[in-house]
Amino acid sequence: MRMLQHELRRAFLAVAVALVVAPEVVTAQVIDTRIGGTTAISGGGQTSGETFVTPAGFPVLDTFSLWFATGDPFQGFVYQWNGTTPVGSALFASPVMTQSPVPQVPQQVTFNVGALALNPGTQYVAFVQTANHGGGMEIGYLATSVPGGGDTYASGTLVVGPSLPTNPVGGTWTSFPNDDEFVATFSPAAPPVTSAPEPASLCLLGTGLAGIGVVARRRVRS
Repeated sequence: MRMLQHELRRAFLAVAVALVVAPEVVTAQVIDTRIGGTTAISGGGQTSGETFVTPAGFPVLDTFSLWFATGDPFQGFVYQWNGTTPVGSALFASPVMTQSPVPQVPQQVTFNVGALALNPGTQYVAFVQTANHGGGMEIGYLATSVPGGGDTYASGTLVVGPSLPTNPVGGTWTSFPNDDEFVATFSPAAPPVTSAPEPASLCLLGTGLAGIGVVARRRVRS
């Protein structure tokens, strides 16, 4: 009898663990260049941003943020990056936006990209550009004066582009040995698997335990 009870307890635990316990699922990945960096402020012309590489396993770009201040209307963009300049057409272009009231120092501006599927391991550039020719902005970037404080994200760098609001691809871009203030969030291509048991799993658990009870009663009677 004791042996049977012991077997029942082991069976119960095995079924419960198999149906209820699941490994933790990571639902997002974040690139944050500001971790460990020291912020500086400088005039960035009309176009500035950060290059980045799509994280493995998280090919969907959801949002990105840059820190800047401008009195001109502006747009956020995402292009593929070939190492020296954006290439192709815009993969994402935000509506024309404004800052109101215009701050004297850079503030965070977040662009909701809307689940943009990118190629894993490919380099891209996310940047902001003022919409008026001759406009400008103050940008927040990571200072190179602090050892290790200017380059906290090895797969990307601060870039400043041409003053050509109508054609971001048609001019010369400059890359710097430090990072822009930049945050981007990515998600997996497929919806994450929930770790909570579904109703069908709970029903199966109950059925299995009931069956174990029936077998146990039959053994006791015999």
